[in-house]
Amino acid sequence: MQPLYRADAWRILAVLFGALLLQLILLGGYANANKGLGVFASGAAITIASFAAGSLLGLLFGAPHASDQSGGSSSRWTLLPNTSFDQMADWLTKIIVGVGLTQLTAIPSRLQALGAYLAPALGGTDTSASVAVTLVLGAAVIGFMASFVFTKLVLSPDLAEAGYETLKDRAQTAVNRIAGAKRLSSSDQRRAVNLAEGLARAHLATSRSQGLQANDWETFATHAVEMVSEPETRTPTAIVGNGDEPAQK
Repeated sequence: MQPLYRADAWRILAVLFGALLLQLILLGGYANANKGLGVFASGAAITIASFAAGSLLGLLFGAPHASDQSGGSSSRWTLLPNTSFDQMADWLTKIIVGVGLTQLTAIPSRLQALGAYLAPALGGTDTSASVAVTLVLGAAVIGFMASFVFTKLVLSPDLAEAGYETLKDRAQTAVNRIAGAKRLSSSDQRRAVNLAEGLARAHLATSRSQGLQANDWETFATHAVEMVSEPETRTPTAIVGNGDEPAQK
């Protein structure tokens, strides 16, 4: 079962790429009325370039930060959420309030200059400049949103599990911190780790959270140790295996 946030990510990406496809379809209609294939090829190139630029920004804002967090006698790397987007939004808000909205008046003239520069590639008609600006802005926004959503909700969790601290590692650490785990045999300790990992997977799969806090791991580990220590309290649906399937309480 994939986490809900990942399912939402794929739905959002489908909508965004649908919007990009609609933009290309509209471009095809415009090109058909204005010198055909050459205009469409130029417009498609502008769209792709703008989408790529927006995607690069989305990647920069969504990429996770690596942080070295030491605990006890060992040190491990974890991925922290990137707050660049929040910081940039706060920075822009302060700029708007401090400098004033009058500084934004230069934006229309810059867009007009961009449209005039790209207009010949789109046939040089009266509407070419406005179409060019629309293609640039639309593709850039779609690219930014698509890249940000994919990086934040799909790529970052995969990187966290594949190249850094895994759920199994964190489950092992959490179980080791439970006093009752020290009285378990090595096989029961492994079962407790697997159960804690399964509980964590179940939590991520049924919630919209991308991460787990320290108190979440403490709860999972405590419950797992109790279930292994007292088999009669174990529910039939609890999974104490290889941790590939979510455990249910």
